Amino acid sequence: MPTERFVIFTAGYNCADAAVSCLNSVRRQSYRDYRHIVVDDASTDDTWASIERRGHPHLVAHRNAANRKWLANALEHLHPRDDDIVVLLDLDDWLAGRHVLQTVADTYRRERCWLTYGDYSAASSLPRSPLLRRLRALLRIPDKPARHCRPLPPEILTERAFRQYPFCTSHLITFRGFLWNALRADDLVRITGQRELIGAPVLVRAVTYGLYAGDQATQSFTNTAAALKPFTPIHVSGLRDPVSGDWNIAWARRARLGGAWLDGADVPLVEEGEAYELDVLAGGVARRTLTATTTVVSYTAAQQQADFGGLQTSLSLRLYQLSALIGRGNPCEVTL
Repeated sequence: MPTERFVIFTAGYNCADAAVSCLNSVRRQSYRDYRHIVVDDASTDDTWASIERRGHPHLVAHRNAANRKWLANALEHLHPRDDDIVVLLDLDDWLAGRHVLQTVADTYRRERCWLTYGDYSAASSLPRSPLLRRLRALLRIPDKPARHCRPLPPEILTERAFRQYPFCTSHLITFRGFLWNALRADDLVRITGQRELIGAPVLVRAVTYGLYAGDQATQSFTNTAAALKPFTPIHVSGLRDPVSGDWNIAWARRARLGGAWLDGADVPLVEEGEAYELDVLAGGVARRTLTATTTVVSYTAAQQQADFGGLQTSLSLRLYQLSALIGRGNPCEVTL
């Protein structure tokens, strides 16, 4: 009987300590017919050093000069044979024991399946000492059972109604190589509509695997451009000057895209410009809207006097980051 061959794909960023556990867990597998592709996604810590120190014949390591995210890394480096079993393993995760690959191989041979999912145990539920974890493995003492996931009901499998059923699947995710090879890079790119169609209803037909677009009902869809709205600002704080009565209000912005904290200073600005609107509320209604082009704004004593007839010891605020395309983003409401 031919043996199953595994291709394990791992990518990660700034997880030097967890990477040691991840790489060691793969190297210790009793099942040896595998290739482990590991991508360090431009880490700024010792992740690459951890990978280099654990090199072995089954390991193929790549180091990026710039952070590219998981999907771009997979498209470039994951090229399995159609009959390979692909295993997706994050660099900050690790296999639970020495016989994980053997168990998966046995499952594919027994069930003749195309993909599998598993369950996981949180690291906080496991012994922290590597020596104690190894001793438990040698003595075959089971860890606390994982109960984060559950089987899909038979009727969902039969009807292929996966999208209509609540999430219940997780790691370890594996699938036959031909499923990955059937995808094209163009299939995995976000489709963006024309700007003039935002807010305008269009007619669409949605279709999934094994069905035909011509057999599906036409539905009306309106693109509200929700994905283009700036995220809510965070960490809003305010300090009232006891002498002048002015409020100085500050916050931190977030990023919809490329939000990795690469420079240790701030997330990248992905909007065309930096702009904010801050509503000063009374009973949920805006009394005044302050504007800013930085993450700091002042609400002066004179403005408080005009809005409320006196100085305010507390403020109810609603803060937005602005998009040049669609205006106000998602609001952050806070009382100072």
